[in-house]
Amino acid sequence: MAPPELGRILQKCLRKRVDERYGSARDLALDLAALRRSLEPSGRTAGVIAAGPAPPRSISRGKVRALLMFIQLSYLAMYALALYKFHDVLRVSHDLYGTLMLGGVLLTAGVLGVPVRLYQFTALACDYADFGQKYRWLFPAVLLLDAVWAATPLLFLGQLHGLVLLCAAALAYLPFSQRTLLYSAYANTGGRSSAIQPPGK
Repeated sequence: MAPPELGRILQKCLRKRVDERYGSARDLALDLAALRRSLEPSGRTAGVIAAGPAPPRSISRGKVRALLMFIQLSYLAMYALALYKFHDVLRVSHDLYGTLMLGGVLLTAGVLGVPVRLYQFTALACDYADFGQKYRWLFPAVLLLDAVWAATPLLFLGQLHGLVLLCAAALAYLPFSQRTLLYSAYANTGGRSSAIQPPGK
């Protein structure tokens, strides 16, 4: 006869509503591992627990949203500063590279990036439930804008020297890290499986 706990796990897997099922394969594996331990003799259970992997570290959805909102505000601050100092941006671009093209491209990225960042900040602040799914469509535009904006440290070549490449790499990496966090926080609505749990899980 199958144990009642196995029936509960199967029923949860077969629920019609997505938000009532397991949020990730990891959660299902943890429940199955707990069921197996409960069915084994006590002596073996202790050994399994000792040898088993540590449970994944969980990050609350609220913390993820707060971090992502801070990142959006940081981008907006960078855009605002570049647009406010646009004369200096163009001058430095001309002095360093003999052309206004780099400065013009960065300023254009700033102008286009403002509405994108405002949308993301608003969706996160309001905890828009479908944001994980919507971000799939938005990500290519974010990636393109951030790839362009990653060239900003080139304007500080005289001051930063070799650190320019490090700063550019960090800016280029940011959209991928944001995507991972955001998909994880909204895993039940178009995200990826992760240890980061939505509310109520």
